[in-house]
Amino acid sequence: MTWAYLLVFSDSLGPRERLKQFLDRQPTVTYWYSCLPHAIFFTATVSAGAISDRLRQEFGASDGKRWFITEVHEDRQGMLPRQVWHMLRHPESPRLPSG
Repeated sequence: MTWAYLLVFSDSLGPRERLKQFLDRQPTVTYWYSCLPHAIFFTATVSAGAISDRLRQEFGASDGKRWFITEVHEDRQGMLPRQVWHMLRHPESPRLPSG
């Protein structure tokens, strides 16, 4: 099973590009999309806790390093790109169909 998550992070964790590279290296992360300065939406086949443990291993757990991962459920609303809405509705096939 695949779930949709939202990762929110502080500047002290490092540049967003480094977090995207981290997600790219995770075999359990199937897709990610970034459209907000301190947040990345992603899909994964493991729990938020498992991803958080991997973040801690990669980035450390010193004071000031902050992040929050939550599963995105049905009750959601906002102004986001179409790609994000598709990913949240279809975590098993998160890419927009071509056409």
